[in-house]
Amino acid sequence: MSMAAPTPENFHALLVDAGLDPDKSHYAPTELKVLLVRAVLLLQDEYYGHSNLSLPIGSMNLLLSIMHSGHNLRDAMNILKDISTKISPQQWVDIKYVDDDCIFSIIVNGIDEEHSAAVELNGILIFLFAMQAFVGQKFQIKKLYSRSTIYTGFMDYNQDGNCPVEYGKLTGFQLDINLLDLPRRSTFETSALSNAIRWGLFIEKGAARGNTDGKLRIEAEVILQRIEKRAISRNIGVRQKRRIALEESNVSLRDLKRNIKAANAILLISTTDKSMGEIATEIGLSDERAFRRFFQGSVGCTPHEYRKLHSAERNADGKDIFSVIMDGVQKMT
Repeated sequence: MSMAAPTPENFHALLVDAGLDPDKSHYAPTELKVLLVRAVLLLQDEYYGHSNLSLPIGSMNLLLSIMHSGHNLRDAMNILKDISTKISPQQWVDIKYVDDDCIFSIIVNGIDEEHSAAVELNGILIFLFAMQAFVGQKFQIKKLYSRSTIYTGFMDYNQDGNCPVEYGKLTGFQLDINLLDLPRRSTFETSALSNAIRWGLFIEKGAARGNTDGKLRIEAEVILQRIEKRAISRNIGVRQKRRIALEESNVSLRDLKRNIKAANAILLISTTDKSMGEIATEIGLSDERAFRRFFQGSVGCTPHEYRKLHSAERNADGKDIFSVIMDGVQKMT
């Protein structure tokens, strides 16, 4: 934040403007995303002042949009490698293969190594979320590398990647080479960057106690979009859509829709201060009692238990922090 807020007073003001409590000693991952979005918009620079050459607003969205022309994850990675520097002259993407693993990495020419590493860490996680959105499923990475001695000095685990952190000469992630054959399944209408950030936020909030359907819950909306697209192109009815749902996901069309409702409920519970009755109405249930039964049956705990366990800190003014992030991201596309 040094360029967006070079003095303690500037930083205090930036926190207040972002709706965060300036007296807190640490911030939840969702809150940090709010802060990064505000810094980018304040400086009109997607490197938020960490490089001598700024990156114009919209560059990452353009890069991710082109990435979606690939047929599988391998194509997507190679597209990012080939065009990254053309869109972002201070940024290089590389791919290396080690035994049965692939290491996807990013280097940014920042004002010094720590500033470079900070931008790289943000960028590599956006790439990870975008790739998971691209294939329509959450996949596990084995390790996250960072060349920041500060970050790796106090972090040995990354929540966004759900993996160990290790110091390296690059910033990147390591994954099983077999994942590269995953096909593109994205059919969304929103911008590529907005979808990637939404995907990352949902992954952060999607895990619940006793939950065995987290992966399906993340995929459900993408799968349903794909089914609807096929149904329209073939001019088929509900019965055939049910068959396609089983082929695509091994669950019924009804269960896919239940998972979408559960996903929306998770986001609303964990990133807003809306009442359970308001959330029930928003996801299409009759009242709070029906919502409580639905949520406990779908997620494995009551809505109140989930809020207590998984809520991000709210904005100081009580606003929906998820919407604050997405509104900011929309201005970056």
